[in-house]
Amino acid sequence: MTSEKGIIGRNFIIEENSCTPCRKTEKNAVSKYYCTDCEAYFCEPCFQFHTRIPLLEKHIVLKGSDIGIWSKLPYKCKTHDKSYEFFCGTHGSLCCHICVSLQHRSCSDMEYIPEKAKSICKKQEFKDMKTNTDKEIKEIVSCKEKFDKKTLINKNSKEKCIKTLKEQRKVINDLFDSLERKTVEYMDRKFNENNKFINRGNSEIQVYMQELVHLKEQLDTATPEKEVLVFISLKKGEKALSDIKQKLSKLDASPNKDEYQLVTQSEIERFIQNLHDLGYIEDEQSRQDSASDDVSNIIKSPRKERNICQICGRRCYNRKCYSCST
Repeated sequence: MTSEKGIIGRNFIIEENSCTPCRKTEKNAVSKYYCTDCEAYFCEPCFQFHTRIPLLEKHIVLKGSDIGIWSKLPYKCKTHDKSYEFFCGTHGSLCCHICVSLQHRSCSDMEYIPEKAKSICKKQEFKDMKTNTDKEIKEIVSCKEKFDKKTLINKNSKEKCIKTLKEQRKVINDLFDSLERKTVEYMDRKFNENNKFINRGNSEIQVYMQELVHLKEQLDTATPEKEVLVFISLKKGEKALSDIKQKLSKLDASPNKDEYQLVTQSEIERFIQNLHDLGYIEDEQSRQDSASDDVSNIIKSPRKERNICQICGRRCYNRKCYSCST
């Protein structure tokens, strides 16, 4: 069957499946017939002319709904562009007369299609073909339903896997949040303890400063009239200076112990970097095979090691897990 749609001239638009002869005169006539031999559509007037030509009387003509059904059937040999006339039983192939002459000359099981096709609709092979076709259509419908189910299951499985992944990510995030809180609490305790030490030192220094400032004021205002008081202040001052000097020597005023740096757990980062992903896909068949392998290993070889993926270290079946294989 041929179908045309395009433009002839400047303004004439060809409608699909319009009458083929009328197109030649740039007319769009609705077709009612299709000739398989001519591979052409015909309106009523053109069809009447077609039937009046003796050479065309035996052409197969389709009409109505048959056009859409039967016009798609290839009636001609693709090699020689001639109508099929014979069927070679030896090779199981449809042949035109040129095929017979060139390729099937020695074939003995050659049938002339017009003769063989007589009463074909009543023959058993036609009935069997119809039954088998109906059966296969049911099989295809059933298979289509299964694949529709597979599509739905695949979609739902993906959604569940993504949900599981997000849940796992939340668990991991919660664990890291917990570790972060513990680390912050630890740092708070450490800084608070150090802050208390600094505050105590500042308090002691403030007391020492007040004593020495008071001593200096006494020494600066010493006069002969206050010799007794000066002597007492001098002796107390000597002891105070000695005590303060000794206490200051015990105070750790070095900043080396105050400038902290957080040393992170580098093992965590290395562990995450060595992971290829957060999980892998396993179907029901794989789980059943895995369970079967586990039972078999327990019965046959309790000490036998499981297969391990050489790339990521996961359990696998062929020394390479599904994730790394792809």
